[in-house]
Amino acid sequence: MAPQFNREHATGSVLGLATGEALALPYVSSPEKVDQGVTMTSGGDWSEGEWGPSTAMALSVLSAMNEAVLYDREKWADYLAVRWVEWAHSGGKGLDSRTRDLLRSVSREEASEEALASRAKASGGAGALPVAHVAPLALLFLGEDQEADLAKAADRLARMTHPEEEAREAAVLVALMVQQAARFGSVSIEEQIQYLPTGSQEKWKQLLKEGGNAASFNSIHVKSSDANKASVAVLQSAVAAFRSRSTVENVLIQAVRSTANAHVAAVAGALTGGDQGSREIPADWTSKLHGENLNGRGSAVDAITKDVEAVVKVTYKVDLY
Repeated sequence: MAPQFNREHATGSVLGLATGEALALPYVSSPEKVDQGVTMTSGGDWSEGEWGPSTAMALSVLSAMNEAVLYDREKWADYLAVRWVEWAHSGGKGLDSRTRDLLRSVSREEASEEALASRAKASGGAGALPVAHVAPLALLFLGEDQEADLAKAADRLARMTHPEEEAREAAVLVALMVQQAARFGSVSIEEQIQYLPTGSQEKWKQLLKEGGNAASFNSIHVKSSDANKASVAVLQSAVAAFRSRSTVENVLIQAVRSTANAHVAAVAGALTGGDQGSREIPADWTSKLHGENLNGRGSAVDAITKDVEAVVKVTYKVDLY
């Protein structure tokens, strides 16, 4: 069934993710600098406008979706595993040691969804939180009544690096929020909870209610090595910034100022970019975007827009608006 699809809002989710991460990365190593004002700048190992591992992993998701719709939709997770493993073996700038070790523990030849998921389960998971790179997966599930299918797919994606329950559920929620943005041009937080396991729904209602209060930001848990605590805190913090319903620029600045955390800014960017659309992301920020897994294709805005459109056009054979 043909999807309801809004190009600007679907593209906005991916561009927002990249913009948020690029904005935050220079402040991760020097969080005290947020008090001087948050701008797109350089800092640490990152040049101005350079995104990091969350966006690089998200772009691998987007590329895998394009490969899946051309060849075999059912193998999207295997295509993704190959891309992640190849990227990690070729460098993987900014990857934490746990994620790098996990991805490099699998050879290019044996890379698959099953191989990564089994290694992740055995090792206790990685550091790169799926909540921050799951967004493009939603593009494969834009048909009517595909929410449950997307929830299952997002859980599968998350299991490739994280066996932890709340880390997986946070990724499911973000994927569903992005799906809603791509279909209807807006994001609602609470509506997505119904697609989680019944036993988790009340827990997440309370967690996201807490996350709607800026005072509940928990920078300690955002940086926790516990993937469940970190994933919950990242999503709570991103939701709190998003719920300000301010401009994209102000939402992202608030996310960075509150936590100086790139995961939080990436998720906040995916949500507010999807909700408000790509045109509302400051052009002087997006024009500077660059980083790994763009594969030398020039303008990040043009490349990401084309990839987003390609997934939908090939999958659903529709004209875009």
